[in-house]
Amino acid sequence: MAVPPVKLLLATDFSARCDRALDRALQLMRQFDAELIILHVIEPSNEFRTFYRKRFISSHSYAEKLAEKARYELKEFLPDNSGRISIVIKKGDTADIILETASKENCDLIICGVARDVMLGRHTLGRTVNSLMGRSDISMLIVTDRMSRPYSKILAASDISSISAGAIKTALAIFKDQKIDILHAEEAYGSHALDGHNAFHEQIKINAQRDFNTFIDSMGMSAHDRERMNIIIEWGKPAPLVQEFVENSSTDLVVMGSRKRNPVTSYFFESVAKRIVSVLSCDALVIRESQNS
Repeated sequence: MAVPPVKLLLATDFSARCDRALDRALQLMRQFDAELIILHVIEPSNEFRTFYRKRFISSHSYAEKLAEKARYELKEFLPDNSGRISIVIKKGDTADIILETASKENCDLIICGVARDVMLGRHTLGRTVNSLMGRSDISMLIVTDRMSRPYSKILAASDISSISAGAIKTALAIFKDQKIDILHAEEAYGSHALDGHNAFHEQIKINAQRDFNTFIDSMGMSAHDRERMNIIIEWGKPAPLVQEFVENSSTDLVVMGSRKRNPVTSYFFESVAKRIVSVLSCDALVIRESQNS
C-alpha cells in the first residue's frame, strides 16, 4: 500500500449504506490528493431477473441502459469540481470484478461499505466484503460509520507479529503527527483453572509488556513515532477487547493487519481481522500482507 494512498477504488451498489463509503472516499481523495475510481458492478443474476420482465429489450441494449443509469446516479451524488474521479461500470461477479479492477488499475486501497441486517438492526459484513476479506491482495477500508470529519481518533490492533507491525507503521505513516492508540490483547489459555489466577494474570501482563517493548524496539521507529503511540495491554480475546475499547471511546478508525488466506484455510478458520471487523461500530482499515496461509 502506497503511503499515503494515491489511487482509491470505491465499490458501490447505490444502496443507502453505500452513501457513507462514498462520503469517506471523497474525503480521503481530497485529504491525500488521490485519484478515485468509483466502480459499480452489474451482476448477471440481477440483469436476468429484470430482463425477464422486459423481454422485448435486447440483452445488449439493456446492459447499456443499466450502465447509463448507474453513471447518472453516481454523477448525481458527486459535487462539482470534486477532483480526479473516474466512473467504471462492469458486469460480472461483484467480488471478482472488484479484485480484477483494483489489480488492473494498480489501486492502493479498496473502499466499501457494510451490509445491514434489517431484522436484527445491526451491520454485517455482507457476501462481497466477506469474500474480499479472504481473497484481496490489496488493503481495504470498510466503512460503517457516518463521516463527520477526517479520522482523528485511531486505534491499531497488535499481536506482536510482523503483520501487526506493518499495520502500526502504516497507521503512523498515513496519519502523521496524530496520536495512535495501540491495543495488544494478551491471552493465556486455561488460566481460569489455576489457583491464584489473578496473580498469574499480573505476571502474564508483566511478561506481555516486556515482549511488547521488544517488539516495538525491533520495528526501528523514530523517537517521534514512539512518542505518538499510546500503548494499551489488556487481558482477553482481541475482538471483544477492541469492540469494548471502541464503544467506550471516541475511536473512529481501527487499523489492523491481515494476510490473504488460501481457500481451504479460509473455509475452516475465520481470521482474527474478520472477527474484529464484524463487531465494530466504527470504520476499519485492514492492511494486507499477502501469504499463502
